[in-house]
Amino acid sequence: HKEEATEMLSALCVNAHGLIEPYVGAIMQCLLKELKEAAAEGNSKLVANLLEAVGHLSEVSGHEMTPFLSDLIPLLVDAIQDHGGGASCLKREHVEQAYRALRMVVENTGYGIDLYDRYPLLLPFLIDILRSTTGDWQQRQQILRCIGTLGALDPVRFQRLASGTKTDPVSGGD
Repeated sequence: HKEEATEMLSALCVNAHGLIEPYVGAIMQCLLKELKEAAAEGNSKLVANLLEAVGHLSEVSGHEMTPFLSDLIPLLVDAIQDHGGGASCLKREHVEQAYRALRMVVENTGYGIDLYDRYPLLLPFLIDILRSTTGDWQQRQQILRCIGTLGALDPVRFQRLASGTKTDPVSGGD
């Protein structure tokens, strides 16, 4: 029933901003907990629904999500990294929602270019996916939107990031 509950939460976020806004912090805590559990269990459908809810919640009140970014962004990046797995429909939906959620969170919290510093291989990883022939158009569109929202990067700085080791595509630099 968790899948249905997250779908309802997403619908509430989209259609009842005023009702949800006072509870953004509490809802975000629950979503983070559930997202970690669902990712550990490998439940792609629930992960996709949770990511959709996170994205819509950021539209309700992005600034209230700022304290949760240190926990949320690694989960989003891990979900994006999951791209390399199987080509099942659920897996694609999960990854596509991760791109969409990352874009929405960045858009609504203002956490943009800093993401490239924290995850230096994220941009080269996204560009490599765009260059590959495996992604479908919807996924490519979400990647392009995500890159556009994250912001422009100086070409010299991009080359420096791209020349990093490619053992872990999106490892964070803590």
